[in-house]
Amino acid sequence: SVNLARHLRQFPHLNLADLAYTLKVGRKPLPFRRMVLCQTLEQAAAALESNDPKRMTNSRYPGGERPVTFMFSGQGSQYVNMARELYNTEAVFHQHLDRCFEIGANQGLKLHEIIYPNNEPNDTANVQLQQTAVTQPALFAIEYALAQMWMAWGIYPESMIGHSIGEYVAACVAGVFSLKDALALVITRGRMMQEMPTGAMLSVALPEAEIVPLLGNDLALCVLNGPAQCVVGGETTAVDLLEQQLTAQGVDCRRLYTSHAFHSPMMAPMMAAFTQQVAQIPRHTPQIPYISNVTGTWITPEQAIDPAYWAQHLRHPVRFAAGVQWLLQDPRRVLLEVGPGRTLSTLVKQQTTDPAAYTVLTSVRHPQENIADEAFLLNTLGRLWLAGILIDWPTFYTEQKRRRLPLPTYPFERKRYWIDPPQPGEGIGVDKPQMSLSMLGRDNIEAADETDAASFTEYVAPRNAKEEKIAAVWRDVLNLRRIGIHDNFFELGGSSLLGSRVVAELCKAMNIELSVPTFLNAPTIAELAELIEDHPEDSELAAKPVAAKMAPLPVTTVKLRGGDDRKPPLFLVHAIDGFVFFYRDLANALAPGRRVYAFQAQGLEPDTTPLTSIEDMATWYLKALRSIQAQGPYRLGGVSFGGAVAFEMAQQLRAAGESVQILFLSDTPPTDCMLFNLKDDTAILQFVIKHLLKWDDSGIKWDTLRKQPLETQVKNLLMQPIHAETPFSLSADMLQRLVCVIKTHQQALQAYNPKPYMGRMIFFRPTEALENAQLGAAEQFWLRFAQGGVEINNVSGNHLSMNFQPNVQTVANDLNRHLG
Repeated sequence: SVNLARHLRQFPHLNLADLAYTLKVGRKPLPFRRMVLCQTLEQAAAALESNDPKRMTNSRYPGGERPVTFMFSGQGSQYVNMARELYNTEAVFHQHLDRCFEIGANQGLKLHEIIYPNNEPNDTANVQLQQTAVTQPALFAIEYALAQMWMAWGIYPESMIGHSIGEYVAACVAGVFSLKDALALVITRGRMMQEMPTGAMLSVALPEAEIVPLLGNDLALCVLNGPAQCVVGGETTAVDLLEQQLTAQGVDCRRLYTSHAFHSPMMAPMMAAFTQQVAQIPRHTPQIPYISNVTGTWITPEQAIDPAYWAQHLRHPVRFAAGVQWLLQDPRRVLLEVGPGRTLSTLVKQQTTDPAAYTVLTSVRHPQENIADEAFLLNTLGRLWLAGILIDWPTFYTEQKRRRLPLPTYPFERKRYWIDPPQPGEGIGVDKPQMSLSMLGRDNIEAADETDAASFTEYVAPRNAKEEKIAAVWRDVLNLRRIGIHDNFFELGGSSLLGSRVVAELCKAMNIELSVPTFLNAPTIAELAELIEDHPEDSELAAKPVAAKMAPLPVTTVKLRGGDDRKPPLFLVHAIDGFVFFYRDLANALAPGRRVYAFQAQGLEPDTTPLTSIEDMATWYLKALRSIQAQGPYRLGGVSFGGAVAFEMAQQLRAAGESVQILFLSDTPPTDCMLFNLKDDTAILQFVIKHLLKWDDSGIKWDTLRKQPLETQVKNLLMQPIHAETPFSLSADMLQRLVCVIKTHQQALQAYNPKPYMGRMIFFRPTEALENAQLGAAEQFWLRFAQGGVEINNVSGNHLSMNFQPNVQTVANDLNRHLG
């Protein structure tokens, strides 16, 4: 890498695509591999010189054949312009997608105009693409064309699995149906399903054995995505009743955005007619094994060609979780999602206790990922090469005229040499590790910006005792067997609350003084290790705690997202619980390059006390704000309680003669509101358990706990047999501090007397009510103070769910418009 970087600096006019071509076809593949995704020679040289794992990816391929499984996603993953850049740049993908468009047009369906509309944005195309009769053939076309492209590049599936409509793609690729017959059948299926009576579907975080007894005669189990991830469906009224029942019991459930109850008895009226449709087309036994949604195991030749099977497929539940378990039995297997987004990849990772032990990749970016389609695809291709998959590079370059360049060769001296004097029983020398390097460069691609590059991290083991101590605490808290030093704590499933636990455990295990904000701003093991000073060797001094180095931000501030320093940042204020990482979905949904900072509450850490008034919080956070942005105009806002603090911050800024460009409040309650009826310590504990930790509190005797002191309540509560989605231990001290913070914030809200605000406000209100939130028409209260005008926007979801994808995208889109 060093020699190559030096060569690029010496010859800055080399053709990048020729350079990449030479490294792929002109070098012998070796076990140690490195991949760089770049757009220019300057980027390539800088990445090679930096040795930064965020800019290049390394791996060690142990050898041997690695089977590839194609995973075809189902309804819900589609979006307008999915893979549009690939359609414009990849000839094989373009060719096969055009063939699908032609077949669809012959059936009266203009897929090209819907998937790739000429006008941006095209609301009509968005609406059409959500209709079942369009969604299913559109997904089939995209996934089929992607599969053909991967296979043209030499990446053939040893096996396949599809989710619902995705199984039709698997059957077509396996040779059960011809492309023409398969797509015509999918179009017919979508139209017939759309003509069925409307219904509803509900995602429920319960295992099959626990949800089935609750369904009765009006509901059915439709999908099993994981051991405790089910989807049920039926008539809307029956689903409404079940949702109310589960919510009252504290069971996590979520309504899906569907018009029908797919894979339920509501599809039964079309089964006979659909069986006849399948019987009219030729069918062949599959040439590639794939897993059946109906049985959750490998399809048999008899099932694949039986018309009745395909009728059962639309009526019976999708047993995706069982199919995944078959695939995970072989850790050598590479799982490649062939379709838009990462839905199936996420479901697979959730079924493993060690996601890093498996190679799970995706083909097309999620619509909210800030990376070009071509760059995303090339990154996946590079990762397949890193994993040991053989790529047909000549075919990959078929449409280009590339030439080989004279480049530095591998610097292997092919000599054995001493590292240390030999010890008894040890070998006398080692061979120098052999590393091959691939550079993915194609003409006219746009690489990801630095804020998104972290999602391409590869596992790197702890390099020293300090990193290993940090990793041990993370593994224990997150319940994972292996964590790399560049893995992001929050991308592994961590939260601010878990971060507080990590800080407490690290202080104890490493005898250090570490603040929560310092940890939140250094969310990888490598970054955190750099902030923690090494202990001195002197035994007397070693017994004293070692303070972490000062964090680069004020202690109340968390940097949620980096970006362009030339663009003014957006500042966000914590909600009533004091934490800020629930803003991550919003931060990531904003336009590329926008920095986002959030203010976390005082009192969450040991030996700190919460601020007792909204005025004091505003003053305190403004000090931190000005240390990042010295002068206005400012852009700030907050969700729920945070909106009230942001309102007061804007008041103080304007009183100081500063300009406020954006002030937004997201379902901020009236000041006389008692959020979630948080009337006492027990009510606050119940709120934390149910809404923050998402534990099942149905077995907790809250009335009995209410008669006890807070310390006793917490102690008894932590002895209950309740479990979070990500199991971890929660300290009594931390839980008591959290109760104190929430209580103080509730009292501060009720004591706050807002004054008329002469600037303009934006108010986001949810379309759904949340049980016990007790908000009413919150925007009506704040309208009284919006002297400069107010813009009110509706957001799908309730007081909580409006802050997460896909709902929060509405908020991000509107903020993007105001941010310019």
